[in-house]
Amino acid sequence: ATSIRPIIMQRTPIGETVIIPRNFKLLEELEGSEKGHGDMAISYGLVDPGDTFLREWNGGILGPPGVSPLFLYWHLEITCVVIDGLKSG
Repeated sequence: ATSIRPIIMQRTPIGETVIIPRNFKLLEELEGSEKGHGDMAISYGLVDPGDTFLREWNGGILGPPGVSPLFLYWHLEITCVVIDGLKSG
């Protein structure tokens, strides 16, 4: 079984610490991309829409107007993994 490991710890106004699982943050990013929020020159989404672990992503960046055709579009392949021993904060 795969466990969901925390990556973000936040304090509430009353001082409680809340741990947000990695998948929640990635799901928030995915929903924003699907709804077209953010810079329209940047796009990203899941390789497989059925990937419930949100591991494999494709992305693209459209270069600024007037650049060489070599730099007009960058394609990204992104893999999200958890590395043991790293802490955020």
